Amino acid sequence: MTSSVKPKILVVDDVPDNLRVLMGTLSDDYAVVTARSGEEALRKAGLDPKPELILLDVMMPEMDGFEVCRRLKAQKETKEIPVIFVTAVDDHDSEIAGLEIGGVDYIHKPFFPPIVKTRVANHLALARSRRVLLERNAALEENERLRDDIQRITQHDLKAPLNSILNFPELLMGEPNITDEQKVWLKNIVRAGKSMLDMINHSLDLYRMERGTYQYQPDLHELDKVIEQVVSDQERFAGMHDVKIDVQTEGLSAEELRIPLDVTLSYSMFSNLVKNAIEAAPSGSEVSVRIEPEQDQLAISVCNQGSVPEEIRDRFFDKLVTAGKKNGTGLGTYSARLMALTQNGAIDMKSDEQEGTALTVHLPRAIG
Repeated sequence: MTSSVKPKILVVDDVPDNLRVLMGTLSDDYAVVTARSGEEALRKAGLDPKPELILLDVMMPEMDGFEVCRRLKAQKETKEIPVIFVTAVDDHDSEIAGLEIGGVDYIHKPFFPPIVKTRVANHLALARSRRVLLERNAALEENERLRDDIQRITQHDLKAPLNSILNFPELLMGEPNITDEQKVWLKNIVRAGKSMLDMINHSLDLYRMERGTYQYQPDLHELDKVIEQVVSDQERFAGMHDVKIDVQTEGLSAEELRIPLDVTLSYSMFSNLVKNAIEAAPSGSEVSVRIEPEQDQLAISVCNQGSVPEEIRDRFFDKLVTAGKKNGTGLGTYSARLMALTQNGAIDMKSDEQEGTALTVHLPRAIG
């Protein structure tokens, strides 16, 4: 046979008859503790286990209920205990004052037992729900702190071997027997390593973008230069898939292509989109990157002749959504969307079996 512990309630009133009525009303369902003065109430409220709710008479000698409530709310150990004031006075100003100092409700004398029971039960349920939420919030905050710590540790551990990748090509390029072609390869390794370093440094930023706390500080940069770098770095990958990459700027001038960007974010975003397009494109086809003006924005479309499976088109930018892609994580397009939004832009997708797939990023042409 199991038994449950009754919730503890502290009833405070200087009139013994009132205490007897409230005890008779509540003692079947609750463990009722009584106090006949403000000082006694403060002492008993601090004893473990703490009461889950306090019924507090307003009019008491020496220390009235309002002062008792102020002191309860000023102490860390008792400030979260809900206080229901008990009063014989029907005075709106007095009730407002009690609620402003932390009371949650009023019960008026003479007592009507069903109302007393209902209000006590309701406020106990609300208090428990609030405690659960506070505990969950505390757990979420701790999880966020741990995630930040793991991200920082991971960044540190990844940077150690990457430093060797960056340093050794620099040393090799000083060797007398290195050919010009080999120097180009080594420079490509260094450039790719630096891009990886930037992405490692920004891995925590992706989490901040999810939380809406990323500090975006754009500078004016040539968008076509960012795209050219992406294409250059993806050309070998495209060749492995027998895919060509074509870039079109629609006759835009250098000044028109100079827009506010976070270069590392933009590089990561377009690198994701171009790489995905290469993987989705049929062998022997082409991936095109088009930069076009549209009012106060530039539209950058990454197009391929493949099509997105119909079952995921409506969820294409959702986190962890992927289909038919070996080793796919479903994070590439999700992160691309975050990066576009962070840069005050947007991204959309159109796909069908006849026209193929176009992912279009819309970025503002001016800051603000």
